Amino acid sequence: MANNLCEQAQLPFRLEGFDLPGNIEVSSQTRHDLTMAVREAVHNVIKHAGASELTLRLAYQQEELKVSIQDNGCGFATSEQRGGNGLTNMKRRLAGLGGTCEIDSRPGSGTTVRMRLSVPANSPMEIRTKATAE
Repeated sequence: MANNLCEQAQLPFRLEGFDLPGNIEVSSQTRHDLTMAVREAVHNVIKHAGASELTLRLAYQQEELKVSIQDNGCGFATSEQRGGNGLTNMKRRLAGLGGTCEIDSRPGSGTTVRMRLSVPANSPMEIRTKATAE
């Protein structure tokens, strides 16, 4: 998905992290919310960053999935109010899964979005959103 978006925008794309376990199951809702959050981050780079490269990193360490979307674009002051809902939606989606989404950016220094989600390896899991758990 990220490769297709970047290809359409003619933005060089690099994917790192091919040693992910294949035996961990997550719910379709988890896959959907995580995919939509990553899609929003990639879309923001394409639309706003003026970047010449995007790197998507995936890692699974200590029962935690880590996703990082990094660009070398214009960056922005994270303390300033933003007009859209994209950053808020990414954080909301990850929080609904029990994860976190942090945004590190400074004007002139690019942006890195870091998403973390607990994914235990010892058994197939069904991560439930808050609405499902209630």
